[in-house]
This record gives sequence, C-alpha cells and structure tokens, in this order.
Amino acid sequence: MNFSAGLASLSLENKKVVHHLNGLGMGGSEGMTQILLSYLAQNDMKYEHYLAYKLENDKDRLPFFRDALGSRNIIGYNGEAEFEHKMESLKPFVLHRVSAGIPEYPFVPEVKKHVKHFISTSVFADQDSSTEISKVIYVSQHLKLRAGFGDNPNHVVLRNSIEAPAVHTNLREELKIPKDAFVFGKIGRDDANIYDPINIKAYAQIATDNTFFILVNAGKLVRSDCVRLNLPNVIFLDPTSSKVRLSQFYNTIDVLADARKDGHCNAAVHWESAAHGKPVISHYGVPYNGMVETIQDTGFVVLPGDVDEYARIMKAFVDGVIDYKSLSRKSVINWQNTCTPRIIGKKYIKILDSLV
Repeated sequence: MNFSAGLASLSLENKKVVHHLNGLGMGGSEGMTQILLSYLAQNDMKYEHYLAYKLENDKDRLPFFRDALGSRNIIGYNGEAEFEHKMESLKPFVLHRVSAGIPEYPFVPEVKKHVKHFISTSVFADQDSSTEISKVIYVSQHLKLRAGFGDNPNHVVLRNSIEAPAVHTNLREELKIPKDAFVFGKIGRDDANIYDPINIKAYAQIATDNTFFILVNAGKLVRSDCVRLNLPNVIFLDPTSSKVRLSQFYNTIDVLADARKDGHCNAAVHWESAAHGKPVISHYGVPYNGMVETIQDTGFVVLPGDVDEYARIMKAFVDGVIDYKSLSRKSVINWQNTCTPRIIGKKYIKILDSLV
C-alpha cells in the first residue's frame, strides 16, 4: 500500500471517531478495544480513530494504544470541562462509549452538542435512555435478546476481536509436564463473588498421575479448594498481559475447563481457546449464558452445579472417547468465521457507514 496516498485519502475523506474508555487497565473491554483500534488504524481509510480516557484511572495499556494510534490521537483528560473543550475542538462524527451501558459520562448534553452521533457498547446489556443514542452494540446475540431489542436495527451485535495465536510454542518443558499428559486449564479472576468450584470438584473425580490442571490468576478460594481436595498436578500461574505467554498457555492445555458463577456474555477466553484449537467445557450461569452461543458445537455446557456431568466429560476427553481432532478443527473454524480482527473491524466500519 502507498502510505502517503493513504494518508492523503484519509485527510480528505475521513470522519473522526472517538472511542471512550474510563481507564486503560488490563480488563477485557480495554483489551478488546485495543485489538479493534489496532486493526482500524491500519485498515480504515474512511474514518480517523481516537481514544479518550480519564487520566485519573489505570494506564497499563497506554503504550499499546499509542503504538496503534500514535500519541496525537490519544486524548487523556482531567475533568468534564477539559473533555468538553476537546470535543468542541475536535467535533467528532461519532463518540463511542464502551461501558456497562448505564447512563454515565460522557453521554451528556454538554458533549452531545459537539458530536453528531453517540454509539454505546453495552457490555452487560444495560440501557441508557437519558440521551439519544444512534447505535447500541452488544457483544453477543444473547445480550441483545436479553435486553429486549432482538428486532431493532439500531441495536446490533458486534463481538470482540480475537487475534490469531501469537506463537506455536508451549510451556510443557518449563512446567515439567510430560508430552503425553492431558492438560486442563483455566484463566480466572481473583473474585470470590464469581467463583464456582464445579471444574475443580470435577477434576478431583478424574485426576490421575498423567493429568494436569493449570490455573492462571487463581484466587484464594480456588487455591484452598485445591489443597482441601488434595488435587494432584495443579499448577498456578501468575496473571499476564503478554500475548506470547497467553498463547503458550493455550498451546500447553488440551481443554479449557471454565467456570464462573455469573456466566459469560461473550467470553474472550472461550474465543482465544478456539483460536488455538482448544475445546471448552463450561456450565450455565446466573444471569449470563452467552457461552452456549460462543461454544456452539465445539465443546460442552453442563447444568449449574452438575459436577458429575462435568467430570464425565473431562474423563471422556482424557480417555479419548471424544473426537478431539474434530472438535479442535471446528473450534478454529468457528473463530475464523466469527471474530477475527478483520471480520470485526469490517463489521464496525459498516456500523459507522450506516450513520453517514
């Protein structure tokens, strides 16, 4: 591509789109916004993309956003007056708020008078009727239906982008896991409110000398349960934002054995696992059950608290009863057809085009 020609086209034809996050921490919304903007910055010649965030909040991902957009297109601000002044100067075509979806800043009249369209990503399907919003985005059809807007064209589904595996190496040698061992894994959050021990209890029923369970970012409760149940071959890994390290984790495991009490809306870990060809076991949650939609026919979802069924599926994987190669192949195809950065980026541009 002729970069200078691209810049010329951009400067003449683009409309400004400001993506707003409260902070730039290591959460899922921030990570998915980072992937989306990385794609758009390289491939979207119609719109110029900016990122706005509150300077008082976390900035862990700031270097990654700068790499994607450049410092000129990063808008950090202290206080509402400063943000409103910057929007008055920029006059964006779209201000896109990524949040829970409830009424909150910056969707206020003082900002709207400088912006043509508001777009809201409603991460948990919450609604904001305090102002006119041109498009509401949900990360799954499950959430859109849950919100009650199944047939509304201004309420749309746009999943989070999931990148291809960063590497093809694994951690088995580092973690002293035999090549022929069967490995389950989970990436969690240290939050007692969402902890569900179904996968740990199921593993206790089927664990052998040649099975392993790798737990990333395990909380106090899961660690104590592992000790109480005297589970063999459990390995705890620290949380990481390294794409290479995360990819190596997925390459190390055979199956993602997931669990979360409140369920999932559109679990990034499920899609990341799929991109690496790893099937998923999960369970129904309360109130979110987007995992049924994301896993589809590439894994299993059991009833809440059904430890025996979860264990039966785990054992079937270990014993080779399940056609693992078929599920692995389907997992990759599911990701390739659903939420690569290219697919999601092009869909996002179509959402913007619909407002022109």
